[in-house]
Amino acid sequence: ANNNRVYLNAVKSVRIGSGVTSIGYYTFYNCYSLSFVTIPNGVTNISTSTFYYCYSLAYIVVPSNVTSLGSYAFSDCYSLASISIPNSVTTIGDFAFKDHKNLKSIDFGRNIFYLGINPFIGCEKLTNVTFDSNKKFKYEQEVLDLLQVIDGSKEDENILGFLNYDRIKDGKMCRHIVFVLPFCASCDALEDLIR
Repeated sequence: ANNNRVYLNAVKSVRIGSGVTSIGYYTFYNCYSLSFVTIPNGVTNISTSTFYYCYSLAYIVVPSNVTSLGSYAFSDCYSLASISIPNSVTTIGDFAFKDHKNLKSIDFGRNIFYLGINPFIGCEKLTNVTFDSNKKFKYEQEVLDLLQVIDGSKEDENILGFLNYDRIKDGKMCRHIVFVLPFCASCDALEDLIR
């Protein structure tokens, strides 16, 4: 077993085959020299401790089909300076990015449902955490059109045509609008839209 570890420590780059859908527990654990990994789009799960102690790992792209990052998945990857988590990821396990000495920024997708215990403990240089930098409504123009019709800055019979109410058509419906939005990213998207 120790001889296998010696060979793994000599590996500097890995290209994972296209038929792989999950990267198992401890797959690259203690691969000190591993600096670059190519993960195919078919992968949906990066398991517990997959890249734990990959000190030299400087660049990795988490594919857009990955839904789960296990506990300690990228812990102690000292060389990673930034990472982007795609919208497909819903679960990030405990201590997933623990002790990233050089991690400065991380960009989360909009669908994080579970964020484990202390995922960034020991990330001393982490100063930029963004949740969904692509915050936009799917039908942004339609939302903007609706707001403009309601406030009277735009006329469009098709938008409020189902309501034959003169105060709405004259833009005098209300002075305040209450939106009920399900996620924080939705609130951020609305704020960006109305600026």
